[in-house]
Amino acid sequence: MAYGPEDAQAQEAVDELRQLFTDYFYDCIIEIFCGMADWYVSDERFTQNIDQNQKGLTAFLHEPCLFIAIAIRINAPTRAATHHSELLFI
Repeated sequence: MAYGPEDAQAQEAVDELRQLFTDYFYDCIIEIFCGMADWYVSDERFTQNIDQNQKGLTAFLHEPCLFIAIAIRINAPTRAATHHSELLFI
């Protein structure tokens, strides 16, 4: 986990995880995914479960998610307005 949130590889890995949710469960737009990431870092039970294989994994997943979401909001503000009912964070 040597990459920072602005690193393209970290962002790609986080987006691949988000895509797994979309492929197998529901349309997991970035705002929903980042809301889940907020939840995972704020609830110690989730953090302990996710970090059991790699300490710091929860925080590592959270940071690129925020970076991507902020970039989306800056570059496409109308997208957030279109999906306002789905926003969980920012």
